[in-house]
Amino acid sequence: MARATTLILATFLALAACSVSVAEEPEENIETQISEKIKIVTAQNVIWDGPKGRKAAIDFLARHPEASAAPLLSALQQAPDARARLWVLLCMNYFADMSVFESGSGALVELLGSDSFGTKFWAIKTAARMKLAAAIEPLEGLLASEDYLLREAAAGALGEIGRKESAEHLIKLLDDPEHMVRRAAAEALGQLKASAAKTQLIESLDPEENLVVRRAAVEALEKITGTSFDIQPRDWSPAAGEREKKIKDWIRQHK
Repeated sequence: MARATTLILATFLALAACSVSVAEEPEENIETQISEKIKIVTAQNVIWDGPKGRKAAIDFLARHPEASAAPLLSALQQAPDARARLWVLLCMNYFADMSVFESGSGALVELLGSDSFGTKFWAIKTAARMKLAAAIEPLEGLLASEDYLLREAAAGALGEIGRKESAEHLIKLLDDPEHMVRRAAAEALGQLKASAAKTQLIESLDPEENLVVRRAAVEALEKITGTSFDIQPRDWSPAAGEREKKIKDWIRQHK
């Protein structure tokens, strides 16, 4: 599936997250209902909205996490194509508690090696939300992917999982040619409180660096050192001279 389509689907999920219905369904025939909803989730041509749409099916499954988890994992492994597999992964990420999918950890790790961009991208997101330790090694491998979106996603996932030893791999990404990857690496190093990255993060404060990377580096250094730059949100406007003064003052005190 094309990357643009994948990200559009993700946006639909994010927008829909605010409107999960609280109506209670009869508990009788719950297994049958779950099976029917999964068929809707993975179907080829289903509208998003409406009582029989894909969103309603995902809402239903998310409201019954314990009962839906095993059937969804089975659907993930038996999906006939990458499109159906992608929808199952997106549905899983709609669940508030991802621990219900723990029994499928092995299958999810395998999907990190998929040939499908969409499958691999959302397997990364799923591994991050599950804080899946078994995914750390393949995620570190994905930091060298030719696709910058996968490098960015993998960096973010490693930050979420929280294994401090991943820092040595993430530090290298601070020199990545794509600024969004550098930003993700800086954020992940901050999450890990990776003191070994302090020098490289200070280098990322260079005025010639992209502003989003500099902001991520500032926030990461604050977490690592426990000290504040005292930079206010308004200071991040493109020409804010006060920001540069605060950065220089901080570096002088902490370098």
